[in-house]
Amino acid sequence: MMSTESAIARGTRDSSLVRSYRDAHPTCEVCWWPRRCHVHHIVPVSHGGMSEHGNLITLCPNHHADAHWLLAERPPEIDDAGEVVMRPFDRASLVEAIIDLGPQELNFIFRRRAHYQRERQRRQKNKEWAALSPDEQDRRIVTALNSASGHLSAALAEA
Repeated sequence: MMSTESAIARGTRDSSLVRSYRDAHPTCEVCWWPRRCHVHHIVPVSHGGMSEHGNLITLCPNHHADAHWLLAERPPEIDDAGEVVMRPFDRASLVEAIIDLGPQELNFIFRRRAHYQRERQRRQKNKEWAALSPDEQDRRIVTALNSASGHLSAALAEA
């Protein structure tokens, strides 16, 4: 069993290796986008992948999401001992699979990204709402109800 100190040392080493890889490969390896690129593990750490140069690829945020979608569609095969038996992708096949995504897959990915963005916005609004005092919450509710009833009255008057 690994001690806490060695786990912390490995985590520090892995994160510095990922940073050095990103510094050496600053652009997306699919579309060459130059900003805000992520380092992706071709075989995820959760599936036994290591933070080593042969298992890392730099991707823009869009292609990073595509890579995770592809991994969900074709996960690695793992034996009873927890070892990776078959890896669904190497670097070249992952890049090729991302490029070959068809309209149906891309439509699914874009819908999922929009859902996550809406969820982030909803959570942010909930945080802002929770930060308000109960009196301010009540005032905003009353204001919204009065506004809605005013719109309803106007719509009924026009009908």
